[in-house]
Amino acid sequence: MADTAKVDVFIEGVKDPSPDGRERLAQALVSHYGLAIEQARRVVAGGRFRVKRDVEVALGRRYVSHLEALGARTSLAEPGSRPTGPRAAVPGAAPATPRPAAGAAPPPAAAPAARVPAAPPATR
Repeated sequence: MADTAKVDVFIEGVKDPSPDGRERLAQALVSHYGLAIEQARRVVAGGRFRVKRDVEVALGRRYVSHLEALGARTSLAEPGSRPTGPRAAVPGAAPATPRPAAGAAPPPAAAPAARVPAAPPATR
């Protein structure tokens, strides 16, 4: 995949699924991305959450790096796809799951969209 291609960035879950690990990630999302604590807890508890849609691969990788440093499990996928594993659209990784067939039951409702900055915070 060329770095000018577009990807979606997802939080797939938490590296440390303990209650303390979930709370640490929620607090980190509050302090680094400005989410309200209730919204950050919903993101952490809800599994897959699209952080950014249709961004260049290089920027997507920066988000992945930053979010993983905070304790999130993440993935990149082609825009509009529904990834199931880490880094689904990164070369050499497993492909994203195809969209459901016509007439299939709709996916469960997602948590309300969070406002996420255009770029991850700069690392020190």
